[in-house]
Amino acid sequence: MRAVLLLNVLTGNVDKPGSLLLTGSPQGLDPPLNPPIKVPEEERAKIEKPSLREALGFFVAPDFPSALLPKVILEGEPYPVKALILSQINPVMSDANTKLWIEALKALEFSVAIDIYLSETALYCDIVLPDACYFERYDILQGFNHSPMVLYAEPAVPPPGEAKPIYEIVKGIAEKMGYGKYFNWKSEEEWMRNIIEGLPFTLDELKRKGFWIGKPKYKKYEDGLKTPSGKVEIYSMLMEVVGHNPLPEFKEPKVVPDEKYPFRLISARMPFHANLVTQNIPMLMDIENENWAEINRKDAEKYDIKNGDYIIIESPLDSIKVKARVTEGIVPGVIAVIHGFGFGHWSMGNTARGKGANVNKLIDTYVDPVSGAIAYNECKVRVRKA
Repeated sequence: MRAVLLLNVLTGNVDKPGSLLLTGSPQGLDPPLNPPIKVPEEERAKIEKPSLREALGFFVAPDFPSALLPKVILEGEPYPVKALILSQINPVMSDANTKLWIEALKALEFSVAIDIYLSETALYCDIVLPDACYFERYDILQGFNHSPMVLYAEPAVPPPGEAKPIYEIVKGIAEKMGYGKYFNWKSEEEWMRNIIEGLPFTLDELKRKGFWIGKPKYKKYEDGLKTPSGKVEIYSMLMEVVGHNPLPEFKEPKVVPDEKYPFRLISARMPFHANLVTQNIPMLMDIENENWAEINRKDAEKYDIKNGDYIIIESPLDSIKVKARVTEGIVPGVIAVIHGFGFGHWSMGNTARGKGANVNKLIDTYVDPVSGAIAYNECKVRVRKA
């Protein structure tokens, strides 16, 4: 990835229209959005231990590599993790090594899931707090395009049953912990004004229009970048300091197909589904209600697999059953399970449950040594007709 990005640098295609864009501050906002509440420094908990990201040596990663969390929980290294609060995430389905995640959640002393669904992860938590979805709560969000953008949302319908917006859930927890005075807003407008403080518009203006878009700034490198040299670094001094190769390098995959498991497994997206949260929407499931595995025609002939047959895909960890689609659009020796990270629910809701297959139970725990990203394609498998 670094080599691809640096090719833009070498050809002068950086931070100008139609080129590789540098975001600067988050999504180009300067200043960025603020926290909704202000807690004095002296009131904040003093954390003595380093973060797990630092303790595990991922100094230049944007965050802690979540795929390693089960191992940390089960082994207690670099220090014990005894409790988790999980908000709107479902690592049992979304992360590699499903069995290991379940084992880790069972080993915790206490766990809480905050979600709009009773997700697979929520099944293994001690407490489930029902969240409100984005149609049921106020929100102020940053846009994802190059121009700085702020979006305003307000509820179209009230939350069902006992569900509450996340800010009300956090407020309730804070009150029980003795921090209620910092969450004592009289209306949502108070914390929304805190969020946009310092930006060139008022909350009333944002509410009237629904969004604000600023002017994009190009050639931000002329003001200096947040690198040791202040420049785009082909030879990265930061990477060198933390012990990585300062120049981009190609490394062979750690998992290589062999005689016993002759295929590499990969996954791809469906254009009308988002990760693993849209499979409970009937309208989308009417378009395609299960995922499938694509296999090259020559490989299919070898294993007597025909288009529409159900096949078993097996890795050293586990196996799944999924429908096959025979195609010339994939190279021999590779199996691609389409949206393999979003289907195969055994919870979530009646529409999602039992449809298709999830590949993460097949994939062992591998992460990129620099970014900490999950190496989902590090998986070898074999196939047979079901």
